[in-house]
Amino acid sequence: RGLGIGRDLLLKVESEAKNHYKKIYLETAENMVEAIKFYEKNGYKRIEKPLGNTGHCSCGVLLLKDL
Repeated sequence: RGLGIGRDLLLKVESEAKNHYKKIYLETAENMVEAIKFYEKNGYKRIEKPLGNTGHCSCGVLLLKDL
């Protein structure tokens, strides 16, 4: 933590995703406080309802980012 590796990896994934998608959607659990902060710091916004049925019923935090 604190070395920027996670951010670099996220930027790489987002860069590749831009070639195929308009948005990135992810789900995580409420207790993943640091992960939620990380994603929000990197432009992900919480949304109210899941996008489709992913099967992750224990993931209560839904995040979306426009690419």
